Amino acid sequence: MPDILFQYPLDLTGAASSNAVNVPVVLGGGKVNRAFAFPAGPFYADTFRMRPANQPNTIYKRGTDYELIYIHPAYMKLAKNREICMGVVVTNPAIPTDIVCLAQVVGGPQSAVISAIKQALADANLEDRKVDFADLRNVPDTFAAAPAFKDLGDLFGFEYIITQLALMTDAINSGNEVQLQQILAAMTDMQTQMMAALQSHIDAKGNVHALDIHQANGLTETEIRALIQTVQTAINAVLADIGNLKAADTALGARIDAVVSALGSWNDQLNSVALNYQKAALQQADLNSLVLQLQKMVNDQNQVINGLKQRISDLESAGSDTQQQIQDLSGQLNALKQQVAGLQNSINTLSQNLQNHVNADNPHPNYLHKQYGGVVQAAVHVNSSLTSRDDVQAEAGSR
Repeated sequence: MPDILFQYPLDLTGAASSNAVNVPVVLGGGKVNRAFAFPAGPFYADTFRMRPANQPNTIYKRGTDYELIYIHPAYMKLAKNREICMGVVVTNPAIPTDIVCLAQVVGGPQSAVISAIKQALADANLEDRKVDFADLRNVPDTFAAAPAFKDLGDLFGFEYIITQLALMTDAINSGNEVQLQQILAAMTDMQTQMMAALQSHIDAKGNVHALDIHQANGLTETEIRALIQTVQTAINAVLADIGNLKAADTALGARIDAVVSALGSWNDQLNSVALNYQKAALQQADLNSLVLQLQKMVNDQNQVINGLKQRISDLESAGSDTQQQIQDLSGQLNALKQQVAGLQNSINTLSQNLQNHVNADNPHPNYLHKQYGGVVQAAVHVNSSLTSRDDVQAEAGSR
């Protein structure tokens, strides 16, 4: 048995793009309350739109031009009480016969392909059933025949009625009053006899007409059992299909429950995400405030940095002058070092000469001692004790 095909997947959100349908509809010729079932199955009422086929920008209004009917409570419950309908009633007589309807359909089992269902019924061979009536149990060999009515002339024992009817016809034609009375009496007698015969026939039991089972439109036990067996086989097959359908329905229910549970979990997750988003938004606002404060601080620092850069530029300029002065001072310092080195050499020479002078026996050959005269020893270095030869000679008058 082929699987039933679904035109659209089951959508309990009303937002799947695969379930957005655009269906042309031809309304009847009536002018009041023209109605039709939506061809694609149950649909979400809040997504339904209806417009003329030749005017894409004209949209009719619910409550004014049409009404939605046949609410589907089972799918509404699964869709969290979102309105789901199955039919449309056009109330505006001015709406043309050719229209286009747009909507989000529920899909799933409510959108089965009709051709696939017909093919499944054809493959099931539900009408090609064979019954083996021989397998039937606890049934009579024969069944009571249906009441059968035959022509009066075909029944034995009623020939005299034909004769009496012929006499009645002759009497009526002749108009004899006496004969008419006799005819009336004969007819009354005939009626009595006929009713008695009929009642006797009705009350008779058994096979009054000696008919066999096939003449009574009946079947033998073997034929009945064969037919019953064929029917039972078909019933077993149908029961098996029903069991499969129940299992499929149970599985579908479980899947729907799982989907509903998953949707609940997703809803909880979305709520959690929304709370996190709100927290993140608050944190973002705080962060933005901090960023603004930092930005102000950065601007202030930039101003300070710009001032420092200017000062650095000034210092660099002053440093250049200082570097030049340092170079000049370095040159002067080198010159002073050279002078110091020369002085150091001179001092060393003087120190050596002084030491030599101190160590000399007669360091002042041109000088005499004021008191003793003669050679001045190295130990005598008192200026007041020394005098020159010229001075001595000048005082002595010898010069």
